[in-house]
Amino acid sequence: MREEFKSIEGNKIRTLKLHERSVDPDDEFGKEVDRWLTNWEAWRDLCDHLEAVGMFPDEYFKLSAFAEEDAPISAGMVEFTAEVTYRELDGTYFTIYNGSRCGENNFVIGKTTGTSPEDYLRMSRIAAECCIMLNGGGRLIDMPEDVYINITHDDRVNAIEAGEYSFRKYAEKYLSYIDSDIEEAYRSGDRKNFNSAVWYALDKLAFDMLRSGIEHDDCTDEQFKEFYKKLTDDAYRLRLYERLADELFKLHQEIEKARNLAHENGMAFDAQPYDPDDEFGREVEMEADKTGVLEIRKLGHDQLRQLCIDMGWCNHVDNDRYNELLEYADKADITSADILYIAQRIDEFTADNDYNGHVDSICCEIARRCWPMFTIREPNDE
Repeated sequence: MREEFKSIEGNKIRTLKLHERSVDPDDEFGKEVDRWLTNWEAWRDLCDHLEAVGMFPDEYFKLSAFAEEDAPISAGMVEFTAEVTYRELDGTYFTIYNGSRCGENNFVIGKTTGTSPEDYLRMSRIAAECCIMLNGGGRLIDMPEDVYINITHDDRVNAIEAGEYSFRKYAEKYLSYIDSDIEEAYRSGDRKNFNSAVWYALDKLAFDMLRSGIEHDDCTDEQFKEFYKKLTDDAYRLRLYERLADELFKLHQEIEKARNLAHENGMAFDAQPYDPDDEFGREVEMEADKTGVLEIRKLGHDQLRQLCIDMGWCNHVDNDRYNELLEYADKADITSADILYIAQRIDEFTADNDYNGHVDSICCEIARRCWPMFTIREPNDE
């Protein structure tokens, strides 16, 4: 069985070794003989390499009719060259010649159906890659930048996605409740001013996550660096920031709606979630009211899980995000805004349920599962 040709060696490329001296297995004295790759072997090795670096022509890449498969490749005294042509109604071609450019020296032919200038340039680049590999003599060469970009594309895409997820998750928690400039911009009623405040905060947050050691548990440092580099793409940054600004604006609208509803019913409303062990390092003191009574609410992940089971919620979410939501319910004090946040995530994670779109009703069900804890402080208590 033929072994695949591995041309990528670290940050180098191994060119094809078309000829080598080897011991003749049929010679009793171990005489060395010249051995050349066959046309088919050289073509298959080229196929392996072009596929590995993302340069395989989209129509075909085949041996010429003049190149017999089992014949030794004619090399050594000649150099492989290329010619690129296009036919307006047919496609763009390249031909690799073994020596002079005549029909009998045709080695391989590649084709793409496109006839644009970009197609012509791409086929020229592929033809050049073939000549480099065939004329390289088995040497290691530096990997060209375009090849590096091609072979690392999937890794970079995955890194950017992981970094973006971590950034969005942190921004959602941090900017929703803590950034006073964003809240002031929302209260001003000027959407343009609000967007500007969000964009400024997002730029600062991204820089802080990169430089100041803020933890991003959902991606590695290298993945976040790849995401941060992607932010220099203005079109990508515009799309991401606009989505986040829309989400934050809707969140503030819902907070405002919940605040008004609470006030209409004579209830207190705390817009900022509290947790003394919060990952953001907020140092907030819980204080008793003027009567000396301190009330906090508890929920817990077991209670929230059972509620979701009873109501048929969170049926459209992966395990990681579901468990993350359950862990959120273990906070030291579940505020009104925490209930709203949990309800929003439940609505997002649930499909085909009567509660979809009724975040206020979900809030009520969550509040019923919470239990209060009271501490009565005397006037002289510290």
